Amino acid sequence: MRFAIGVDSRARSRGAIELAAWLRQHSRQDASLVAVHVLDQRVRVSLRDDLVDEVVSRAQRELEGALRDADASELAGNAHVAFGDTPEDGLAATAREQDVDALLLGRIAPAHAVALQRLGRVARRLVRELPRPTVIVPPDLQRTAIGDGPIVLATDMHGDSADAARFAVRLGDSLGRTVIALHVMPPRDFAPDWGMGAGLGRGPEQPDDATRLRSLTEWLAAQGCERAQPRVISGDIVDTVLGVATKERAPFIVTGSRQLGLAGRLFSSSVGVDLARLADRAIAVVPSVV
Repeated sequence: MRFAIGVDSRARSRGAIELAAWLRQHSRQDASLVAVHVLDQRVRVSLRDDLVDEVVSRAQRELEGALRDADASELAGNAHVAFGDTPEDGLAATAREQDVDALLLGRIAPAHAVALQRLGRVARRLVRELPRPTVIVPPDLQRTAIGDGPIVLATDMHGDSADAARFAVRLGDSLGRTVIALHVMPPRDFAPDWGMGAGLGRGPEQPDDATRLRSLTEWLAAQGCERAQPRVISGDIVDTVLGVATKERAPFIVTGSRQLGLAGRLFSSSVGVDLARLADRAIAVVPSVV
């Protein structure tokens, strides 16, 4: 699989670099990785060419230095500086140009930190708008702490989750890991919107676990993901997914995204964004347009 890592000079990139190095080490076939640092497009249009070259050279050295500091010098050979009107625009352009399977990006807040702002503007926008998987990584993730268990796929069995399921299986195959397909049934008196598909098990019509398990097995088969292990649990969606991932020592949680617009975000929560904000491990948010 092919990944791009968005790197800035701040500590928030460290976890993404650690994950990239771990992927390179553990993939059955060497993961293809490109590291990129985005400079403001205005630098290129406002400075003389020789000064632009100097700025780019300095940014390239800082980028390679960040990789060395994270003991990931092997990634420096495929690291470059790009320009963009905004950091997210530059990262999105790199993802398209490099035709990556996913973009790895650090978030602001460390695992278990109490912080009002946890993702940051760039991560929030890319999770909601980038038309390919975005993997959000806590900045303090260490490759030695990345779990040796299965990939956990969180699914509501709607069409918005189909590409997430296929991505999870492909990632599992690349890493030699099984996939647990987890469907969480909210309690009857509390059935929030997943943010990946409307109408999940509300009120007295909510089916029982056995019915949901059969439905999940059939849904996985329809997506070509029969190898995934179906599991149905009742409880709070985000807490349950995080709890299962911790118990199973999952290196990744994979979930889908409806890529809600502003109006939709005002009235609907997104499980993918909530997991990306709170998890102590990598969260892959996969849009349904992949």
